[in-house]
Amino acid sequence: MKSKVDLAEFVTPQLLPHRMYFRTTGCASGVDYFIRLADAFSPKKVLIAIHGIARDPRRHIHLLSRQADQYGYTLIAPFFNVNDYPDFQRLGRLGLGRRADHALLSSVLHIHKYLPFNSKLKLFGFSGGAQFVHRFALAYPHLVETIAIASAGWYTELSSKLRFPFGTAPTKRLADLHFHPTDLCYMDTCMLVGSQDVERDANLRHSKELDRYQGKNRLTRARRWQKRLKKRSQRLGSQAEHACHVLDRVGHSFEEAVRIGHLDNIIFKFFSTRPSQ
Repeated sequence: MKSKVDLAEFVTPQLLPHRMYFRTTGCASGVDYFIRLADAFSPKKVLIAIHGIARDPRRHIHLLSRQADQYGYTLIAPFFNVNDYPDFQRLGRLGLGRRADHALLSSVLHIHKYLPFNSKLKLFGFSGGAQFVHRFALAYPHLVETIAIASAGWYTELSSKLRFPFGTAPTKRLADLHFHPTDLCYMDTCMLVGSQDVERDANLRHSKELDRYQGKNRLTRARRWQKRLKKRSQRLGSQAEHACHVLDRVGHSFEEAVRIGHLDNIIFKFFSTRPSQ
């Protein structure tokens, strides 16, 4: 993937509002990313947007930029290229490329050197990016303020009886990670899915067990996972909000979700009404 941004812009710390920049961390552990600043930078208003398997972070920033400007948000969109991060949706398990979770953490540290923002992250992900975001939040709840996830193909269940990525029991393929489903119950979450996102396409994970427990399409799977998350949260006495928005006349398309379903307005309103930490 080639950027059309002038290469001279990569090496300057000066970022102008409303322009998209491609930047590299300069270290092996970090992931390259695109960034777009709001008019006035606010450390409380930084959103990290994670792309799906189409791996088009530029498009995500472009489609989110209008409402980002309206709400005063700076956008950061990592680029998990297919060669280095074939398993980014599941954080990058052993034998399946680089660790996507470690790469994001390294890049956040890099960005903080010249653009300090809140230590707790606001994360949004679409499709495969939604898979990454909710799993990252399960692994690092102490680093995440709130999440919005749209049109995930499937979800990690909040069950220690199932090994990750199907559940939250530890896996040798991510030996250093432990997952914290209870902490997720205390975190505000916003889920979105299209009312027409019911196709069983080639990118949707299928299995008899998964279909039986989560449902046969993304719409059903989103509703069921949100229902179980709410039920567990209520049982714990959590006051966190776990919203689910079904976007009318929207299929499995990020552009449709924004232009028809107004996903951008929904998520920025959601993030802006959460108390920052």
